[in-house]
Amino acid sequence: MFNGPLAFGVGDEISFDVTIDADNPADPISPPYHPGETTHIVIDRATVDAVLPSAIGVISTYKEYAAVLSRALSGSGATAAVYRVYDPPWSENIVDVPDQIGIAYVGNPSLHGSSLQITGVTSTVGSGGLANSAIQYGERRSSMTLSIEPFRVYEEVVVNFDLRVGRESSASYSFDKDYVNPLLGVDDGLIATSDDMATLLNSLLARPDIIIEATSGNAISVRTDPSIEWKSGQKSGIGFWGINVNIELSRS
Repeated sequence: MFNGPLAFGVGDEISFDVTIDADNPADPISPPYHPGETTHIVIDRATVDAVLPSAIGVISTYKEYAAVLSRALSGSGATAAVYRVYDPPWSENIVDVPDQIGIAYVGNPSLHGSSLQITGVTSTVGSGGLANSAIQYGERRSSMTLSIEPFRVYEEVVVNFDLRVGRESSASYSFDKDYVNPLLGVDDGLIATSDDMATLLNSLLARPDIIIEATSGNAISVRTDPSIEWKSGQKSGIGFWGINVNIELSRS
């Protein structure tokens, strides 16, 4: 909640530290854990004048404070923004939440972690509502469970799909009956069980950083190996896209 106005004279300042992208020890990764990247932020009269040149050093509104904070945070891996919501819910009308400002995560792509923390807030003019915060970690989104139903790959049918892991570019894969038969030891293109599907995907992807296992008779688990791939939060994720076949079969 914005508490203002904040009037900056010569020598006045708000300062704090912002730390981003620390590894989360609760994630299934092994130490050492990276402590993240910390940037010391200072907002002084020069910062305010650069953003609000006609304000004579005074931040009067939450929108002005968000703009000043955003300027000060530039290059830190974080930014500031006003809160916006749909009003009414599920409509296309977006409105500001008055006096609400957030420090938003941007991140450092060279680090694996995904976190944000504000510490060491000091001020000679009032904080404007800025306060120390507990560290907030982004969740790992690098696993998924897929339900599997038996299916058959017929002659001349090619199954295509894309896989994307984290912020990588998507990679394309395909298989047909001639690929399935020798792999699974069948002659009819049948993928009958979750074990069959796990075997097929492991063969196609051939990625040591991805673990694919049958978890039951009709499901498989697909996840990144935490001993190889440590990314979390917005940097993490795994998904299949664009699943299609080259022809549609008509059967009577």
